Amino acid sequence: MSNRKVQKAVIWFMIFLIVISGVLFGVSMLTTL
Repeated sequence: MSNRKVQKAVIWFMIFLIVISGVLFGVSMLTTL
């Protein structure tokens, strides 16, 4: 039961990191251009 909850939290954390890295990449591209 708790294992599934932890797995879901890890998936959400990975999605969060990907979104943040994507936003930072977009901002850096805009600032360099």
